[in-house]
Amino acid sequence: MLAPRGVTADEGASLSETTYVEVEPDVKICVERWPAASPDAPTVLALHGFSSMRLVFADLAEAFGGEVEVIAVDCRGRGGSTGPDDPSRYGMRRHADDAAAVLRSLGRRDVVLVGTSMGAWISTQVAAHHADLTRAVVLVDGGYMSLLPSGTDPVEHVNTILLGGLDRMDTVLPSVDLVVATMRNTPGLSDIWDANFEASVRENFEPTEGGVRGRLRQFAAIADARSYNDPVADPYLRRDIALISCPVHLITAPFGLPIDAQTFSPPIMPAAAVAELRDALPQLTVEEAPGANHFTVCMGPLSNSFVVEATRKFLKS
Repeated sequence: MLAPRGVTADEGASLSETTYVEVEPDVKICVERWPAASPDAPTVLALHGFSSMRLVFADLAEAFGGEVEVIAVDCRGRGGSTGPDDPSRYGMRRHADDAAAVLRSLGRRDVVLVGTSMGAWISTQVAAHHADLTRAVVLVDGGYMSLLPSGTDPVEHVNTILLGGLDRMDTVLPSVDLVVATMRNTPGLSDIWDANFEASVRENFEPTEGGVRGRLRQFAAIADARSYNDPVADPYLRRDIALISCPVHLITAPFGLPIDAQTFSPPIMPAAAVAELRDALPQLTVEEAPGANHFTVCMGPLSNSFVVEATRKFLKS
């Protein structure tokens, strides 16, 4: 059944439907689909960030205005998707195979992938290993990391980028209302907060003894963090870039995550990483979203405008 997400239908919310695709006997992936105005319209598959979930793309679907079908998935262990207890069953390749299984289950091919933050790394894996499904890729502030200095723990590296976020996983909080109130006032997030974003936050928490906690378990988060950049000399994420044959467009932000109300961390995609990705992907095009931080480049009106324009160019080519 099609249902409005976030705000009421007369306020302009895109109608969507929620389905589930079994990708393994104990793993079901939750899928949100916003239909296009025409049944022959192309499809965009949207892949979310590290601790996010599918409903953050409700505004993007609305921004397309029925021009394309938008499909978004909850990565295993997030949102409405189930997640195994074995950490070895997470990682960017696993998430990519899940996304490909969803597309095949729905009978979709020739898809434009939109990956925000962690979803960008997943998108490169889909394009590398499921080229038959992929028309083009839009990477949003992610998709590549330079090799870490010798002896650097990749989990600690990601934890630093997340400003200690991995350490706070599994923390029990008094209520989801408190979570919403805190996040609503977080620099960067406050710029993109709306009813659809709030709906995504609320669904991504679950009741537990003493209050609520995020659906993403710490062990799964750590497994995915390690998958970002293995400390060996030739991590598979970097190696597999060479397998991508479709067009790729990267949108970057000059600022990272908020340290305080006035200060943001360095960019997630620094100039050196972008240069290395250019060398590895001759077909890559790059643009920077002026003034954006990691939140506003991945979600919200600014992000949507860049993603819609990049996707339109791919659909016309």
